[in-house]
Amino acid sequence: MALTYKLFQMKSGNADVKGMWRARLVYEGTKTLADVAEHMHNHNTPYSQGAIQGILTDMVNCIIELTAQGYIIDIPNFARFKAKIKAKGVEKLTDFKVNTCIKSVTMTVRAKQNYNKAWMSANSRQRQENPEHPIEVVMQSNNTLKGGKQD
Repeated sequence: MALTYKLFQMKSGNADVKGMWRARLVYEGTKTLADVAEHMHNHNTPYSQGAIQGILTDMVNCIIELTAQGYIIDIPNFARFKAKIKAKGVEKLTDFKVNTCIKSVTMTVRAKQNYNKAWMSANSRQRQENPEHPIEVVMQSNNTLKGGKQD
């Protein structure tokens, strides 16, 4: 497992954050449901990529259906899914109308995997050869730097 982050300096914002250095994740790309199914199939499973993709597609559809019915879906060691609304407030209960007061209905997902400070410290090393230029650093479980040497 490896995450890459890039350091950048804040150019705008209030005085508390302007000029500060921050980390931003660098993404390797996007994987589709078919890509995930192929990845799972390549882990020596007896199921075909098509069967896995079908199960994952059904799972997604069921999560959407159940959250729309008001359920919170909790998948251990992964994520928690739930519906959420944004609504405009009204002064009197009789003024509340769904068509004008409900602004949006969305699904929120909260990760259950705990990537806390301790995990980040154990799985990364920071390399800062020249603080004037943003750099890319890779966090890997063996504490090596992708494309660089270990500090």
